[in-house]
Amino acid sequence: TQVFAKLPANMSAAAASKVVRKAVFKVRASMKEDPALTKIAENFAARIARGEDTAKAGAWASAQLRKSRSSYVSVSTLVTAAADMDAFDPASGMDESGLSHFGVGVARGPHPDMGDNAFYIVLLLAVR
Repeated sequence: TQVFAKLPANMSAAAASKVVRKAVFKVRASMKEDPALTKIAENFAARIARGEDTAKAGAWASAQLRKSRSSYVSVSTLVTAAADMDAFDPASGMDESGLSHFGVGVARGPHPDMGDNAFYIVLLLAVR
């Protein structure tokens, strides 16, 4: 028996963030990136890449959003991990009507199924 596994691409988190932005704009060209949402998403991604429980990191992000007193009606979260950024497609998580702004965070870290250098991707999707 032979097992083949694709190793994660040698891509920085910053370069992977650009891939995510491009994918978001491909789905919804009218969306705008919000630096405050991106800061929260980056921290969220870093937390889960370090091994923090996703629910705990999500609770932290929710608290940050409440503290920011943003003008958004709602903010939804898309959290995923990928071994290869070419496979990332946010379309199924972006079907909510009224989405206008987003924040993106990408961090690299160990994943039980994807190896030591997986991409952890967090998108905060907001309705104003």
